[in-house]
Amino acid sequence: MPGVPQDDEIRRQTVMLARTPLLSEALSMVGERVLILNRDRRVVYANSPDVRLDAGPSLGAALGCIHGMSDAPCGGAPACSGCGVLAALDQPRVAAREVMLAKAQGAAARLRVRVSPIMIAGEPYFIAAFADTTAAWRWAQMEGLFFHDILNTAAALKGMADLSDWGQSIGRGDVLNEVGNGVQWLLDEISGFQMLAAAERNELEPEFQETWMPTFLHEIMRRAESLPRARGRRFAEDSCAEQAVVIDRRILGHVLLRIVERVLEETPPDGEVRLGAGCGEGVLRFLVRGAGVPLSEAEPDSLGAYSIQLFSGRYLAGRVFLAADRMGMVAEFPLAPPGRVEERSH
Repeated sequence: MPGVPQDDEIRRQTVMLARTPLLSEALSMVGERVLILNRDRRVVYANSPDVRLDAGPSLGAALGCIHGMSDAPCGGAPACSGCGVLAALDQPRVAAREVMLAKAQGAAARLRVRVSPIMIAGEPYFIAAFADTTAAWRWAQMEGLFFHDILNTAAALKGMADLSDWGQSIGRGDVLNEVGNGVQWLLDEISGFQMLAAAERNELEPEFQETWMPTFLHEIMRRAESLPRARGRRFAEDSCAEQAVVIDRRILGHVLLRIVERVLEETPPDGEVRLGAGCGEGVLRFLVRGAGVPLSEAEPDSLGAYSIQLFSGRYLAGRVFLAADRMGMVAEFPLAPPGRVEERSH
């Protein structure tokens, strides 16, 4: 209404929509998240209790978008120029599309959004329905990458075997080394896929055990040498704490190998990757450094970034971030076995 302060107008609209006959009753039975926005794109109705309507939050804030949580208004951050949700709001009629939503700590959500302009009590609004398709999309991604990698590895092993059978000028030791690397990588991929599938079903159980750190770091370096991107690169060990710690070797090993893969992306073919580990102030810290160009932020919807964030946060209560000079990545975890984050929160 002209001349009415915005906060008062938002409160009026919020109360009016909450009292509109059948609206709340009907939308409360909808399985999807539904938001109603006013002409200024402020949320004035939500069928979910976790959205606070006190000041009419922005669409990004209501959805948990990392850009919508900043001081800039929703749509004001540089990344918002490609936002599919905002694009749907600009359509004069019903619009539907699949969008990616960047969330905190490198997480991402895949949403199917439907937006429709609507008149309520003579005023224009937008009604937006959101269905979370993240799990199905992530599973399709995992499945496609898994079978692609398995087939490529099997083909490489077959090629090495054929060369050996044909008596080509390749040493037996070289063949065995390549086959060994291929088999190790294959085992790591299958194990990683099994863990991701179990984590997606919320069925992965950590198994903590006492481990001698130098032995564990040496094992990670040996497994890193079998990564496809490791060909031609050198691995070296930085300082390593000579002490025993209680860790989940399987989950932590998977996280570290994914970090190594990320660093290898920016390491030149003849470059070196260094791994180090230390303990201090109750924290177990790993540093993986490359000799290439500074690292950029990983895409939040990439499978590698998702895997690192899922396992380090949910199961190891840790965090992974870029080093200060952006030439490597740091992983930090509490020295005491954390258990599941969900369990510790109760």
